Amino acid sequence: MPAAHRKQIDEIRRFNRAYTRRLGVLDESFLDTRFSLTEARVLHELSEGEKTASEIGSALGLDAGYLSRILERFAKARLISRSSAGEDRRSVLVSPTRLGYTAYAPLEARSRNSVGAMIAPPAESE
Repeated sequence: MPAAHRKQIDEIRRFNRAYTRRLGVLDESFLDTRFSLTEARVLHELSEGEKTASEIGSALGLDAGYLSRILERFAKARLISRSSAGEDRRSVLVSPTRLGYTAYAPLEARSRNSVGAMIAPPAESE
């Protein structure tokens, strides 16, 4: 591998580490909530309306078993409801409950505020 490529790779990896640290991707909880980043993304997908578990998994690139465990936790916490899709009984439709929407609302607000703070112009003193 040419030295120039190694240098670019190192720079991209350095950026990725800084970026993930800045966004809190590696934190146990996302935006000081009880949810991980992945769980927050699942809630976001659900906030857009009823979807099948397969659609959520495909949209987020999640392993079916991992998604199933997340959905099971959400069901136990009464954040979602599940039902069979009419045309394909093997497909599971997942919908947020009122409690699910309530749990998602602070995530959405905190995420918007966090990004807003990142892109805000610096104060004159900075």
